[in-house]
Order: sequence, then structure tokens, then C-alpha cells
Amino acid sequence: MQHSGGIVPGYMLRFSILAYDIDTSNSDSIPHKTDEEIELGVGEILASIKQVLFQKAGGTSQFTLTSDTNWIIVIDKDWATVDYSSGQGNKAITITCAANATLRSRNAILTISAEYCNDIVISINQAK
Repeated sequence: MQHSGGIVPGYMLRFSILAYDIDTSNSDSIPHKTDEEIELGVGEILASIKQVLFQKAGGTSQFTLTSDTNWIIVIDKDWATVDYSSGQGNKAITITCAANATLRSRNAILTISAEYCNDIVISINQAK
């Protein structure tokens, strides 16, 4: 197995909105800041690989998932699995690929999703 390195970032969205009170009964009213601060969408996910390549015999490959939020992992083919399909925070994730009994190479897509983050997509390829 071989994998293409590099950190794959999910989208990080961190910002706050200041709340203002407006007296709608008075047309001359000037908005004033309240003591309330609202936080929207905080999250970050990173994966240590973008792609993993398996030989015909299959096997395992591990990557690091770095996160400060809850996440889920879905693979679109049943011949590839992961040891953790959901979690929170950082985790070493193992991908297991079954032997390829077909006469063709095959591909799967592993998707990592987290609230307030762009999905991370990892390509899984296996030789014929």
C-alpha cells in the first residue's frame, strides 16, 4: 500500500456576531451593543493523507485524523472499511481493504464529515 502525503484541511469557520438591541417603538432609536456574543460554527478537521493505494491482496493503511469537533466517516464501497466510523477529537484511523477478486482495479471514496466543516475526501484505489 502507498499513500499520498500532505495535510488535507477541512474548512474552519470561526467567528462571532455581536448582538444589538433596537427600540422599534422609537424611530430615533440608535442600536446599542448588548452584552451577548453569539458564536457560530466552530470546527476543524484535518487528515494526514489524500489518497491510499492497495495491492490486489488488500491490507491495511493508517492515517491521522485531527479534529476539535465530532466527525463521521463513510466509505461508498463495502470492500473497504474503517475501524472508527465516528468520534470526537484526534484519532488514528485504520482503513482495511479486502482482497480484489475481480479482474479490474477498483476505487472507493472515504468521506469525513463534521458540522461546520467542509468534507474531506480520501480516494482509495486497489490494483487488479
